[in-house]
Order: sequence, then structure tokens, then C-alpha cells
Amino acid sequence: MGTTLRQVLGRSKAVDAPVLNRLGLQVARTLGASARFHATRWTAAPEVAPAVACLRRDGYAVVEGLFEPDALDELAAVAARVDADPDLPHDDNAQGANRLRVTWRADLSDADRQVLDRFFLHPTVRALGEAAERLALDPGAGRCTVQNLVQESGEPDLEAQLHSDTFHPTHKIWLYLTDVEPDDGPLLYYPGSHRLSVPSLRGTYADSVGDNVGARRIDPDEVAARHLEPAVLTCRRGTVVIANTIGYHGRVQGRPPGERLVLHIELRPDPFRRPRRLPTDTSHARGR
Repeated sequence: MGTTLRQVLGRSKAVDAPVLNRLGLQVARTLGASARFHATRWTAAPEVAPAVACLRRDGYAVVEGLFEPDALDELAAVAARVDADPDLPHDDNAQGANRLRVTWRADLSDADRQVLDRFFLHPTVRALGEAAERLALDPGAGRCTVQNLVQESGEPDLEAQLHSDTFHPTHKIWLYLTDVEPDDGPLLYYPGSHRLSVPSLRGTYADSVGDNVGARRIDPDEVAARHLEPAVLTCRRGTVVIANTIGYHGRVQGRPPGERLVLHIELRPDPFRRPRRLPTDTSHARGR
């Protein structure tokens, strides 16, 4: 079966088209999606303008002090209880020997959702996501989840491998509900790596003519060619981080009993048929 235009202009990280990829299809998709994204103009709301400026310059930004201590305590208590509730459906993901447990907003009780929506529906978080993606967000748009990463002994964390999530700009937002130290597997990000370059496009091409259909793993030579230096985002609980995950990132390999509990939003609209707004997400755990 031949490759269709719908596949080429689709959301799949890669297209199964060996001949077209050898002719530069994935590079063309990357350039086209980037041009489509940057063609959309968006003025950031004043309260998030400094963070958005950092995001556009470095590929990530940090926001502190969004919640008072008492409010943060309640968010953390509800998220921890939700994560441990055996009656709720969860997605349990093996990350090497580590465990990542994901609980979806749509699976929560009304009472628990109302508490956690103080983050998921927070007007500042919404304004930050809108400026990042350059489109409007309905309340609860994006994949809204509770995530608990537990460091366990054994094989290295799979997400500790440096990677780029996909071929077009996408964003993730974290609210850390625990302090994050090196043993807890903090985010590692290479500032400036979200911008396309000759080395990154060469890497995109090399990856596309292989058999990888997932996130693109980044060769150290590519990082060296771009003269990039990493930032390790250890932080206090209550910190909000947003990152453009086309940039090079991963997790620092932690150590037991490291653990980090977060509220998480993933924004990944269609790169070519970009909507004017993202609707509320109603996804449930896969095991439901």
C-alpha cells in the first residue's frame, strides 16, 4: 500500500515509507510543521509573559509561587491518595526498573477532580499553555494526569536516554508536589535544543532511515556539534515547569528510594491541521 497524504500530514511520529524517508520526507515534515507552528502569532498574557519569553528562548521555563503552602498541601494530599487508591484505574508503565503510575483526570471522583482542578484549570496555567501552543485551550484541555515516578533497583530508567519526543513543537507542564533532588529523577533539558539546526536535521534524517517509530534518541555527537550544555531541573515542591519537548531532554537516572509526585499536562495538537482551540480531554486509563 502506498503512503497517503493523510499519513504524511498526520500526527504519527514517523511515517513507514522507507523510500520517501531516504528522499527526506521526515526532514520535510519537521520543517513544515515548524513553519506552520511559527506562522501562528500569539500575544502572551501579561502574567505569563516573562515565562513565555524564557520558553521561547531556552525551550523551557520555571514558575514558582503559584500556590500558597496550605493549598499546595491539599493538592499533594489528594494526589497521593489518588495515586494509591486501588479502586481507581491506573496506567502502570515500566521505565526500566522504575515505575511510573499515571492516573487520568477523567477517572477521578468529582470531589478529587475539583481539588486538583485548582492546577489543571488554573487561569495562569491555562494562559501559559495557550501562549506555548499558540492556540486557545478549553478548561481541562490536554492530557491531564497525576503521575508518580518511583526509583527502583535494576535496569536504568528508559527515559534517562536523551531524546526528542516528536518532530514538531509540543509542550508538557509539571507541577511538582514533592521536592525533586538528583535521586528522584529530575528533568534534564538542553536549553536552545528546541530550535532546528543543521545537526538536528541530520539527526532527524538518520533516525528516519532506520527503523525507529518512537521518540528520536539523540546521539552525543549531535549535542557536541551544537555546543549545548544541560540544565538539571532540581526544584522545591510547588514549582511549575513547562518544556517544549521537541527539545533534547530526559530524566537524570535516580536512585531508590527516590520518588516524585506531579500533576502533569501534555499538549500535543495536530501539527499540520492545527485547531483554533483544544477541547477538554476525556481520556481514561487504558486498563479501564
